[in-house]
Amino acid sequence: MSKLSIRKKGRKILIVCLPAVVILGGGYAAYRTLGKEQETAATSNYKEETVRRGSVSAGISESGTIEYGTTEQIFSIAEVTEVSVSSSDSSSETSGTTASAQGTGDQAGSASMGSASGISGNSISAQGAAGGQSGSSLTDSISAAGSGMEMSSSPVSGSSESGETTSLEVEEVYVATGQTVSEGDPILKITDESIADYREEMENAVASAKLLVSKEEINVESKRAEADYTYQMYLAEGETAEETYNATVKTLEENVADLEEEIAETDDEDELEELEAELKIAENNLTTGTIEAKQTYENAMTNYKYADQLYEIDTDGLEDDLNDARETLEECEENLEEFESQIGDGIVYAGYSGSVVEVAYGAGDNVINDATVVTYMDQDEVSMTVSVSQDDISSVAVGDTATVYLTAYDGEPFEATVTEVATSSTSGSSTVNYDVTVRITADSSKIYSGMTGEVSIAGKSAEDTLYISNQAVHMDGTRSFVKVLEEDGTIVETDIETGFSNGNTVAVVSGLEEGDTVLIESQVTE
Repeated sequence: MSKLSIRKKGRKILIVCLPAVVILGGGYAAYRTLGKEQETAATSNYKEETVRRGSVSAGISESGTIEYGTTEQIFSIAEVTEVSVSSSDSSSETSGTTASAQGTGDQAGSASMGSASGISGNSISAQGAAGGQSGSSLTDSISAAGSGMEMSSSPVSGSSESGETTSLEVEEVYVATGQTVSEGDPILKITDESIADYREEMENAVASAKLLVSKEEINVESKRAEADYTYQMYLAEGETAEETYNATVKTLEENVADLEEEIAETDDEDELEELEAELKIAENNLTTGTIEAKQTYENAMTNYKYADQLYEIDTDGLEDDLNDARETLEECEENLEEFESQIGDGIVYAGYSGSVVEVAYGAGDNVINDATVVTYMDQDEVSMTVSVSQDDISSVAVGDTATVYLTAYDGEPFEATVTEVATSSTSGSSTVNYDVTVRITADSSKIYSGMTGEVSIAGKSAEDTLYISNQAVHMDGTRSFVKVLEEDGTIVETDIETGFSNGNTVAVVSGLEEGDTVLIESQVTE
């Protein structure tokens, strides 16, 4: 007795067939068939397939494996701006040759003298009593050194004493690998404590930036005042330069003349010797003092002439640091505002829909900014890459229609499109091939990564036709037939007329209707 096992709607129905009676005079073929069944004790297993309507295409057919594209969700949040504030005060000292003489009216009077009539070669100051102006220090330097505050860079941290920015800590993860999520679903939660610490750092950065702006404003005001003072000094010294020069030279000359007169009037040899020594010093002072006074005069006149330009030099770029500080403050304030809008309730939500491939963090981990949080399988990027020989690659182009037939779904086509044709070859021992990638455009919800199958790149096709798997078709000479499973569970051989075939599926011209169930048979020997 042979048993026929039929799978119908998840249940097995056993049909027991009585042994065929060998009748004398029966056909030899019938006898051989029955004898073979008895000898092999074979069972037939069937897989059901539904007759569908669609297109059957043929062209290049190659094997491949399903690959899924992936999409990474990046955790990105406003960062704490590093602000540094330090201050140092420095005062400037002016240097140069100074002359001092005191006079009455418009004319310089007697000079104040020390051991050498109060005149030193490098220190000469003059004051015109009538003019009421004092000779200020003149400098050979074009610009004067100033006093002010300097800003230097060092990280400012909120709660972290090490200077490192506080990290955001994961409290709970809501998704796992393999889970399907929709855009907007919660992925993970950040601890309230780490959010508060992070916010504190950002607020501290804002406060530091405000302090920096204030200090730079003071610095600008100080340096501008200093530059203005220098400017006014150049003007004053230029206006009195000639008067100061003449007064200085006159004082030196008068000192020499006075000594010469004293020498002429003295009879005391000791006093004479002393006066002659003083005269020699006074004469040297006259020579060097005149030279120095002339140089001072020329410097003063140069500074006077170019006072406006020197002022511009001293104030050029004065507000650059202040503007930088203001930009830093604006950045800190914007980052804080952005942080408040980003962090919300402390939950990170899915930015995409799809199956989760990888979750980068677990509870207690610190989230790294601008790093991947979750990787999704991209349902819109399901593809298969096959290798096409150099003989066929010229007939393939990006945009060509293709059909994918997966082993897991016998006879069911999945529409696809050629998305990439490699220009570099993959060479074997005796062949030259090129990789061709097709992207499935049909519903891919039941397609999984790693599934194998065939890719048929369309060349010839039969449109709007009934089709079934080639494996369902039986041949007996010129006769083509299929085994149809009726609603009552019986199996009926039905003749069909076939049309165009691509090697996987075949068009059915007649004999079947859409929705019929045909059986694909396989033999299992017991």
